[in-house]
Amino acid sequence: MILFFAGIFSCKKDSTDYLDGNQVLTPVYHVSFYDHKTGEKITGLEAALKNYNPANPWAFYDNRYYTTGSVPIKSDANGEISFSPNTQPLTVNSPSYVEALYYVNDKTDPITHPVHTQEGSGGPNVVYAKLLRKEGNDFYFRADLYRKAPVDIHIRQVSDYSDTLKAIFNASIAGSDPSNTANNFGINDLLGEGIKLNPDKKIDTTIRVYGFGDYLNKVSWSVYGIVYDGWLDLSRKFISTGDLEEKIFPSDTPTSITITF
Repeated sequence: MILFFAGIFSCKKDSTDYLDGNQVLTPVYHVSFYDHKTGEKITGLEAALKNYNPANPWAFYDNRYYTTGSVPIKSDANGEISFSPNTQPLTVNSPSYVEALYYVNDKTDPITHPVHTQEGSGGPNVVYAKLLRKEGNDFYFRADLYRKAPVDIHIRQVSDYSDTLKAIFNASIAGSDPSNTANNFGINDLLGEGIKLNPDKKIDTTIRVYGFGDYLNKVSWSVYGIVYDGWLDLSRKFISTGDLEEKIFPSDTPTSITITF
């Protein structure tokens, strides 16, 4: 991103402490994580600093840059994740909470950003940590973990797409804060490469996915086909799309929805 590293910086004097001879002391960031719904501090977490290539301006939008070379970190006895800051984003490994990159920066005013957002079209979810205080060269932050919401989607096909060479069904979920829609999340392609529609049989199945707990969730779906575009040229064409009514999905009870197409 250059969006990821862009921010509004305060005009205050550099707060970095120095040793004699102007040798810079490496600051240390301490991040505590809290359940967004209950406010409870979550301990025993495992996190990772994810490597990426800063020379590639699109690195932030491409998850392939985050799958290898990560540096694991465990929370200490106080439940804090501590590390020396650099250009690596932080992730938290927890199956109960939304997957996101955590942006931790002592020079960025958190009020100028949404608390959480999705970067770019199809980019990762990002949560901004809040700077609480500075003690010497130690910076202390708070960041919220957002609960997942189990969603059972009943996918029911009633239309015939046999006139296309290949038809694929897929769906996505976008989440937003009921009190501030500037705070938003997104999950693209819930079904990976999608479900291939067989011209001889209509699908009728239920799958379990995860949305955003106690938040507004908007489910969108689409069917696209591979069709001839001119002489022997193939192209991808959206055949049908739709949106379900936006609703709050609870984090403690599975939500059941039906998509009929």
